[in-house]
Amino acid sequence: AGRESPGRDRRPRIEQATHRGEAPELLHPGQGRGRELPQHGLRWHPAAVQGAFNIRQKTSQTGSKGLVRRAFKQCGRSRVKHRDALPFIDAQNGIQRRVDDGRHPGLLSAEHACMELAKNLGLTTVSTELKTYADIEVLVVERYDRSIDPATGSVKRVHQEDMCQALGVDIDSSQGRGKYERFGGPSFAHIAKLLETYGEPRTDLPWLLRVAVFTTAIGNADGHGKNLSLIIDTDTGRVKPAPLYDTVPTALWPNLPDAPAMSINGLFSPPTSADFVAEAQRWGVRKEAAEDVVHETLAQLREAVAGCENAEVAKLVTTRTLTIARPIPG
Repeated sequence: AGRESPGRDRRPRIEQATHRGEAPELLHPGQGRGRELPQHGLRWHPAAVQGAFNIRQKTSQTGSKGLVRRAFKQCGRSRVKHRDALPFIDAQNGIQRRVDDGRHPGLLSAEHACMELAKNLGLTTVSTELKTYADIEVLVVERYDRSIDPATGSVKRVHQEDMCQALGVDIDSSQGRGKYERFGGPSFAHIAKLLETYGEPRTDLPWLLRVAVFTTAIGNADGHGKNLSLIIDTDTGRVKPAPLYDTVPTALWPNLPDAPAMSINGLFSPPTSADFVAEAQRWGVRKEAAEDVVHETLAQLREAVAGCENAEVAKLVTTRTLTIARPIPG
């Protein structure tokens, strides 16, 4: 297969749970596709909060639908948000199960390893676990947008929305490539402005810079605006970054994109420390503070990768970290 461009999206489409009866209808009557939260004007999608999604296949891979149906019967309610590992939601237990579609062997293990790295760096609180269900390898992912009452066991939805939703980006524009910066999707600068306006810039902007460095270091070229989200306090309208939840090192597979989904310092080529610092300065972060964040993130990555059990991920991150860490000009 030829190399895919960052704009080419072969993910199964997402829609409300009405497709062929394969998933239960979880939406309450009267819930529309979105409305304004009056306190802050951000848009939200009720289905996104409930996890009430179904799948509409957009892939031509033979056997994919059968795999989806088979895993659906074993794993419960489903949605698809990942191109290469098909996720299935257990709405009762606040977890998500991702099933490898067979096109990119080892993807689940690699994502699990990167999620562990992200947790070591404090970029996520989401726990993941590799398990096997009826001979199918599955990545079990804890959902950050659910909370469980320890006394009653009831599940409560936590309001969240991705950056495309928050910024009002039409992801269906440019032939479905609207979530990518090159086609009008969010940039890091757009996200920084949103966090500065509705969040806590003192902590949120360094976090965003750490995410940018981490995403580059693991070789994730699919870090577009739908793979970063916000948790929203609907009473105050204040937001905070959601923990990372999609950390696939696409650079490990030659037929997946290798150009970043979001530019750094105006560039889609591999960035250096100097580029990250310059990018952060565009957001209003002081140069010295940005340099400290970049150096600290790279140092933490080098330490964390030493304990990484996935040899391919460890080698990839080590190499890319050294590339990023080229000296910052004086």
